[in-house]
Amino acid sequence: MEQIATWLTCREKPLQTVIAIIGENGVGKTTLASCIYQTRSVRTQFDCNIWIHLPQKFRVVDILIDIILQTITSVDMTEAKKNLRGKDEEALMQELAEKLSKKKYLIVLDDVRRLEELKFFLAVLPAQKENEESAILITAQIKSPNPPAANSSGQLEYMTGRIHKKEVTSAAWLQLCHHYVELKKLEKGQGREMFCRRLFGESDFPSGFRKMHVHSKALESLLDQSLPLAVTLLAGLLRTKKEDEWTDVVDLLLQYSKHNNNGDDKIEKEEATKPNLEDEGNRESKQQEQEKEEEIMEQLQIGEGQHQGEQHQREAGQQGEQQQVEQQAETQNQIKPVGGLFRNQPLIKKILILSFDDLPSYLKQCLLYFAAFKAEEDIDAEKIIRLWVAEGLVQATDGHTMEEHAEDCLKMLISRCLINLVQVGYNNKIITVSIHESVLDFAMSEARDSNFLQVHHSTTDLPRAAIRRLSLQNAFDTHTRLNLSTPKLRSLLCEFPEAPSDDHRKNITNCYSHSIQQVRMVITGRINNDLNICRCTFLRVIDLKGTVQEFTLPEEIGWLVHLRYLGLADSRLRGLPSSVKKLRSLQTLDITNTDVDSVPQEFWNLKALRHVLARHLKKGPRQVHSLNNLQTLHGVPWGRWVHEKKRLTNLRSLQVWNLSTSKRCKALLTYLASLECLTSLDLEVKEGAQIQLDRLLIMPVLRNLGSLKIHGPVQATEQSYSYLLPNLSKLELCGSGLNQNHIDMIAGLPNLLELILGKDSYMHQDMSIPPNGFRELRKLRFNGLPELVKWHVQSSADGVLSSLSHLEHLCIFSCAKLELIPDYLLKLENLVQLTFHDLPKLLMLPSLGKFSSKNPTLVLGE
Repeated sequence: MEQIATWLTCREKPLQTVIAIIGENGVGKTTLASCIYQTRSVRTQFDCNIWIHLPQKFRVVDILIDIILQTITSVDMTEAKKNLRGKDEEALMQELAEKLSKKKYLIVLDDVRRLEELKFFLAVLPAQKENEESAILITAQIKSPNPPAANSSGQLEYMTGRIHKKEVTSAAWLQLCHHYVELKKLEKGQGREMFCRRLFGESDFPSGFRKMHVHSKALESLLDQSLPLAVTLLAGLLRTKKEDEWTDVVDLLLQYSKHNNNGDDKIEKEEATKPNLEDEGNRESKQQEQEKEEEIMEQLQIGEGQHQGEQHQREAGQQGEQQQVEQQAETQNQIKPVGGLFRNQPLIKKILILSFDDLPSYLKQCLLYFAAFKAEEDIDAEKIIRLWVAEGLVQATDGHTMEEHAEDCLKMLISRCLINLVQVGYNNKIITVSIHESVLDFAMSEARDSNFLQVHHSTTDLPRAAIRRLSLQNAFDTHTRLNLSTPKLRSLLCEFPEAPSDDHRKNITNCYSHSIQQVRMVITGRINNDLNICRCTFLRVIDLKGTVQEFTLPEEIGWLVHLRYLGLADSRLRGLPSSVKKLRSLQTLDITNTDVDSVPQEFWNLKALRHVLARHLKKGPRQVHSLNNLQTLHGVPWGRWVHEKKRLTNLRSLQVWNLSTSKRCKALLTYLASLECLTSLDLEVKEGAQIQLDRLLIMPVLRNLGSLKIHGPVQATEQSYSYLLPNLSKLELCGSGLNQNHIDMIAGLPNLLELILGKDSYMHQDMSIPPNGFRELRKLRFNGLPELVKWHVQSSADGVLSSLSHLEHLCIFSCAKLELIPDYLLKLENLVQLTFHDLPKLLMLPSLGKFSSKNPTLVLGE
């Protein structure tokens, strides 16, 4: 790590230094690159720091857009992304060159797979005199062109070298790099230390451990010459077991790892490629059993879509039988780690097999569901939880909702190191996760073999078998056709690439035609009988991710009486048909970032509804007596539902707009007084109305509220309060017209971690942070405060740093009159990054060398 950091920060380097981290899968290339990328001493050397993960299949325009967005310091990323989506590859390349011109940049290209990819990015990224001392760091699964040499201690931790033009090897593409580092397997002692840190939080086994367990030496022997990923997975597996059970696991791995440790790769490959007739026979037998079970399910549920007057009790009973039979079919196929097939697997695969076999049946299905996503891709935790619930993979237990149980399942998979935690909120709520490529390959294989889920990258030559769940990861074709004959399909998860808007202008007929076909073929099968929902009556999940040209769903969508999840986010969907009111099993409707502005009023009578996510609906529900299970309600206007005696007491997240009068604001506050479970609240107040911010912040019933966003004016306050919301961690205000009294009140929130003061949220020249104010704040952002000239932080009487003492990130955007930055910031020891953009009157920037914190990063916008 130190060597790479030296290469990156060296002043005597060419215009564009290219450094490669190479090694086999699971050796820790991405982890090392991430550590270097996040190191302050490295980041401060560059004007732009950009991280790009390259999927196995991708479109160049998507990667270019990602790079450009990471060069933009403006907070209005939505508008910037919208503008970029309308450009072709050539225009994006030109804009990228403009964005990076006269800047020193560091770009990490994670998981480069092909020589053509590397050559392309080296050609696209500017390497002029103005970009002197820029750097590109890549990770790739290739071997070193030279045999490794032992270091002074005789260990082969990694190999460093310099590529020369004369070398012609299987890894000749490394000639494009100036330096490379080849990561090797862990040496003696390194595996044990990494394992102990993962499991015990210290560098060695606890005292008495080796005396109590005779297998400690065997464990150490197993970890030597292993990959870091294998150590991490083993730690996750043993974390869930008692210490007296470790012997069985370690001995099993050692017993079947002798051949691998002796390096007999050739024999392993030959054995692995031999056809296993017994395994094929078992697979055929299990397939026949599944076919028989699914025929029973058909008999149980035939005609449900045609007889809509059927009694609810009978319907619920049939769905329960379907779920029971289906879960039995999905959990009966388990891997047993015995025999030659297990012996011939690499250590990582063996540990994955044991980890999977150790999972309870519901966790196995939750893990296999990740096969529908991409490796190293940020996955929205709330979305995967809603999908699990819709699939029936989790159930409500011990007074907890299904969503809460699903979140616990996600935490268990993270604890077992099978899923990676990417981002967690300040309130410890999981935001995004990802899955390692090796774990994903295993999950895809298991899902395919058990007929749990199949993944395809194109629509040609799809199998005609009884596919239960289909994930179509289409990275290129904007004219997709689904030629399916799958009457037993349960779930359809699709990702459509976005067609550039220029194509729409040039050939509006073709684009409109293929977009309509794209959606109608998925839903109705009217064209070429591609997917006929008359024979897909078991569909539970439809998720069509991606932006296409304008379209509407057909009326036939109402036939899918078992549909529980309908995801149409980020598309140009114009409207919903009236037949959505017939989707009596629907739990989740996601139409965020679409043009849909209305739903049938009867839609709100669906008793199964749990999550409704929209942008701006013209009308909300008139009555809410049927919405006992509703937890998420986004994009609804203020309306009659606020005056209903029936309260949505299970709501966790609420977004309301069209609060046009102060009277409506007061009525809403009265309504909120009964929502004890609410954790997130987003209000849009129109000009002319005012909402009482102080009343919101002192309501005891909102003690669970963690996030509050108000867009619009707030009422002035002159009082101080002893009680403020104890769990509010994020507050965002825009157009609020705050005064100093509001700042003093907000500063007293005991656990506020992030504060965003948006456009026109503060309209005075001076702002003062009171003593002991914002003691827990981690992130502070000012954006669009046109009247602010100076702000300062008051010191406490004893001179102790009490205000903003934990501040890590400070962002100031578009404050046209701001002249001074408080000197108080120089004393903050935890400050990590300062971002300034569009501050024309700022007299002087603070010198980084004067800060008490170590190596803070200063980012300056244009």
